[in-house]
Amino acid sequence: MAFAQSLQARRPEIAIFFATGPKALEREILASWPHEQVFRLHGRPWRRNRDLISAGFWLEWAKAMGSSWRLLERVSPRLTVGFGGYSVFGLVLLSSMRGIPTLIHEQNVELGRANRLLSHLALTVALSFRNERLLSKAPEKYVFTGMPLRPDLGIRSREEARGALGLDQGRRTLLIIGGSQGSRIMNACVAGLIESYGGRLSGHWQFIHLTGHEDHSRLEGIYKKSGLGYLVRSYEEDMSFLYSSADLVLSRAGSGTIFECAYFKRPMILVPHPRIQARQQRNAEIVSAKGGGMILPEDDLSPQALFEALEALRLPPDRLERMARAMGELSPREGNERLVSIALQKLGAP
Repeated sequence: MAFAQSLQARRPEIAIFFATGPKALEREILASWPHEQVFRLHGRPWRRNRDLISAGFWLEWAKAMGSSWRLLERVSPRLTVGFGGYSVFGLVLLSSMRGIPTLIHEQNVELGRANRLLSHLALTVALSFRNERLLSKAPEKYVFTGMPLRPDLGIRSREEARGALGLDQGRRTLLIIGGSQGSRIMNACVAGLIESYGGRLSGHWQFIHLTGHEDHSRLEGIYKKSGLGYLVRSYEEDMSFLYSSADLVLSRAGSGTIFECAYFKRPMILVPHPRIQARQQRNAEIVSAKGGGMILPEDDLSPQALFEALEALRLPPDRLERMARAMGELSPREGNERLVSIALQKLGAP
């Protein structure tokens, strides 16, 4: 979506069509886009080798290829851009077979399964993280662009942001992004942290907590009883004031959140998701190696471990500032512009 918004802003005469999978989240993200330019494709992920001997699996893939072929016939694109995932695998594959230029973008450190297979066909693979192994392996194919971020993200001063949110100007602020899928264990840990260590935290920390809808009421009740400074929301569309207010971010190690933190120069405590451990662990390791964050594995996640991490990051006083500078060096801020320029070059419309 961020890429499409930037491309449209730069060249409004170019028609942009979206192909999505069955996930409700994808439809929510694209709700503001003209519905006649959004197409839903069939598709099914392959997670285990035994999927490949399932008749149902191949039936779904036949439907996916058919819907992708019909979309290409209807739209006749001059360029197909893929952002990974099984739902658009067939679309990029068929585009390549039909001679349509293709560009794929990888959000994580290592190529996901779909992008790994498609990389043999795509003309260009854009990378969010600087993967030196891939860049040196095939410099004519792989290019480091950084992550395209929403154009509406805007950096404010901490004073302005905290004033707008009603937060204390003098306390360090922890932003907890606990509302994403698979993050309820983080919400539970933070609840335990507040109940067990709230008195010891109150002189140093205040909290902004995105809880998700299911945990919102329970967590807000816990914060109210704690006496801590806090702002609890189930969801936030515009993250600009929240990131600008924060000194530190606690979240999973998804690439989108990592690069938003890099844009705002906010250090992180990263809790890689166990179900997508390999990708998120590698993302977290890059952030940690750069000095922009610390890793707290889910198996070790507890109120005590989180309290100890906050204490360790609070002292010496300049530690978070040094981590923030390192975080800001993780990715170029012009990721949108770089990716849009590559797309326009392939369209012959620089």
